[in-house]
Formats: sequence, structure tokens, C-alpha cells
Amino acid sequence: MPAILFKLIMKTRFILAVVLLAVLSSCSSTRNMQVLTTRPARVAIDQHIKRIVIVNRSIGNEKSVIEGVLTGELPGKDTQLSRYCIQGVMQELSSSSRFTVVAFDKELPSGNPTSTSFGPALTWNSIADICRRTGADAVLTLEFFDSDYTLLNAGKAAKTNDKVVVNNTTEPLFYATGTASANAGFRIYNNLNRSISYEDSYRYNREWRQSARTYLEAASKLMKKNEAMENVSRDLGANFSRMLIPTRYWENRLMFKGKSALAVKAERLALTSNWEEAVSVWLQAYSSATEPKERGAIAYNLALGYEVLGEYESAKKWVSTSYIDSGNSKALRYSEIIDGLIADRKRLNSQLGN
Repeated sequence: MPAILFKLIMKTRFILAVVLLAVLSSCSSTRNMQVLTTRPARVAIDQHIKRIVIVNRSIGNEKSVIEGVLTGELPGKDTQLSRYCIQGVMQELSSSSRFTVVAFDKELPSGNPTSTSFGPALTWNSIADICRRTGADAVLTLEFFDSDYTLLNAGKAAKTNDKVVVNNTTEPLFYATGTASANAGFRIYNNLNRSISYEDSYRYNREWRQSARTYLEAASKLMKKNEAMENVSRDLGANFSRMLIPTRYWENRLMFKGKSALAVKAERLALTSNWEEAVSVWLQAYSSATEPKERGAIAYNLALGYEVLGEYESAKKWVSTSYIDSGNSKALRYSEIIDGLIADRKRLNSQLGN
């Protein structure tokens, strides 16, 4: 190999190694963290409502014969599934400290005879009577409930390139897909001021997929229809209810790794959940740092510390300082997150009456 070509190759390798090292160093300058954050309910309920009674008002009276003929469903199947939906509502709302919930002891006929859409609302005399009997401030009704289950890819390979080897013979794989879906309507009657706080439909579906040498074998491996429909009905109720209560989430955050002795100590304190001490040490580290990039990283970590402590205004101050000191785009993005947290806290306090 000519000497010039050899030197060129070695130089190229050296440059690539330096670039790779720089990239790795950049990637390793931060560590991933998770922060537990409380988000307000997506559907705001009057802060004075503390006790809710759940009523199944989705019992149809004209659907069973017609729908059974068209879809092959057993008469009254949606009525049975609506009870699983109510279970999901009860379980989810009961897990929150926002409301006390109770189930009404009677099921009511839907305002729509087929229980496939909204009918007239309950009278306020009826609402007042239900609240008097249960001590509730509001009534949450399941106004209608409709469900469906479909099998797809009947007798046909979904992906012709998928193969399986059986007894040294290559055979195509067949797929079966089962989809369970449900559609429900909910109303929330505020008995304190005689207003309807919420009225909307909510749809939910899940899909299951299996493969085998034949379509029938694949279909037989799917979750059974009844079990699938019960799961979807319960999940619909639970997912809807999550919109009514504040929810806690684990959210991803970044923390810059320390360079100075103080910054390293603060990082270790944070990793062991001693956030108040970590903030105190980061403040010392920031005061002694002179290099703008390092000051920006420490200020960013201070913002993280104050977020964990719930002091969002202080977090906003320090993330702004981080961006001003270093011009790091990560700080600018984090600043937007802090703005969202501040706005969410105002909504949450309004919902809870704080």
C-alpha cells in the first residue's frame, strides 16, 4: 500500500474516532430522569361536587330483536356489557380522592329506545330524588351503550411473505384479527345548580391478532369474544373516568452530569431523592462556577430540583437563567414544559377549590 494512501486512511480513522468520541461525550453529558407530575382533569367538574352517584341508564327496550337478527348478537348482550362499563367507571373514580362515588341501586331505561344515542335528559325532579336517596351532589349516567365484535382476514393470509416450517415443508402463515369496540354516552347532572356539566359520547376499541398455519387455527387462538367484549366494556368505563380526575404521570426529564466536586455531590443527592439538599449544593456550585456552559448546566439542574419540590416559579427562574447563561436549546424546551406545569397547576387548583 502506498505510504501516502496509508497516511490518508490513518488520518481519516483518527478524525472519525475524534468525532465519535465527541458524540459519545455529548450524549453522556446528561442522564435520563423521571419526575412524578400531577395533571388536571381533562373534563372540569364543579369543585363543590364531592359525591357522585353512578346510574346505568342505558337499558334499551327495542334493540334486541332487530340488532340480534342483523348482527347475530344474543338478546340483551349490550345490557350485560353495560354493567361491565359501570364497573370500570366505579373502580377508576373510587381510586381517586377527588370524589366519593356510590352506585345507584336501580337500572333505568335509556332515553333512546335502542340505546344507541342520546335521548331526552332526566328531569331535575328525578335527579333531585336520586341525590336525596344517595346523598350525592351530582349524578353520572351511562345514557346509552352499544358494542360490536368483528373477525378480520377470514381465510386469507394477511402477509404472504410470512412463512412457517412444518416437517421440513415451508407453509404460509395465516392471520386472524379480532376487534372489539364499544360506544357509550355519558351525562353528568350537577344537582347543586341544576345544570348538565357534561354530555358526550365515548368510543373505545381493542384489537387482538394471532397467526397459525390455517385461518381457523389462528381464529381459535384469539381471545374469546365474550371475554374480549367484557374487557373492552370495562376499559371504556375506566378510560372515560380518567378524564374526570387529576392524574399522576411519570414524565421524562434530563439532568446534567456534574463536573465540579459540588455539582457531582448535588447530582448524587438528587439520585438518592434528597432534592432539598441537592438544590442547596447546586446553589453553591452555581456561585463558584465561572464557565458559562457549566453555569448553564447547573442552573438547568436547579430548575429540575425546584420542579420536583413543586416550586414551579423558582424552576421557571432557573431554567431561564440556564438558557441565558449557555444558550442551550434543551433549556428553552424545558422552559416550555415548566410553563405548561404552571398553567396546569392553576387549572388543578381551580378544580379542587384550592
